Amino acid sequence: MEIKQRIIEESFQMFVRFGIRSVTMDDIAKSMGVSKKTIYEHFEHKEDLLCQCINYHKSLQDTRINEIKKSSENVLETIYKIMYEAVSNMQKVNPAFLADLRKYHYKLCEELMPRHEQQQVEEALALFEQGVADGIFRDDIDLKIAAIVLNKQLKTMSDENVFVAENISVIDAFKTIILIFTRGMATTKGLEIIDRILKQNES
Repeated sequence: MEIKQRIIEESFQMFVRFGIRSVTMDDIAKSMGVSKKTIYEHFEHKEDLLCQCINYHKSLQDTRINEIKKSSENVLETIYKIMYEAVSNMQKVNPAFLADLRKYHYKLCEELMPRHEQQQVEEALALFEQGVADGIFRDDIDLKIAAIVLNKQLKTMSDENVFVAENISVIDAFKTIILIFTRGMATTKGLEIIDRILKQNES
């Protein structure tokens, strides 16, 4: 593995574990056993490194979602597999990571997040359309609106004034949003699939 890729992977793990602000370039260099000069040969500054870390993580997510789609029997199985994996990943992320990202790197958020959110809306819309075609989701719902609303609801999970202020677990909020949304859109066939998925997960 080339050194640049190693730096990205090591840095991202440190950022999500300790928060962005508390991790310095010196910390990364020390953890990797390289000089800080080596890091700056590949990244202009910490913001550049963070940006590439986020893009790298997004590419891993995209690859994993495609794998889940291929291994799933239907769109509901896809959605719930993604949800359970996302919950698992959330438990590994220090809340300081998202807080630092919003507070100290808001320009980066403004640059990257709209593009990522648009992709998420398009992916959700594609899943909803497939669900309708398979008789799993109702055909009397505006699917584009549904995809946008779901994205906006999930986005609120990182807003400290919404769930954190109410002492509500972000993981519980995420699971509840997905459950309400999918059950609300599901046909009788879809509801049976959801109940089966939930029962299998509980066991």
